[in-house]
Amino acid sequence: MNSPGTIDAGYRNEWMAIVVNLSNKEVTLKKGERICQIILSKMYEYKFIETNELPESERGKGGFGSTGKK
Repeated sequence: MNSPGTIDAGYRNEWMAIVVNLSNKEVTLKKGERICQIILSKMYEYKFIETNELPESERGKGGFGSTGKK
């Protein structure tokens, strides 16, 4: 729920936000209320190099979030 999404430069549809009420109280959202944030970042051009092997890394084959494990 609290995770960033990526909107690429070619996306042309509306943006949406996931909203979840985790309290025991009813909440009503009204038009114009601030419910989310956006971070704008410069889009850089990259040059990809095709290779058959990758060097070892600190993360290794750990999956998403694995760098935070001890």
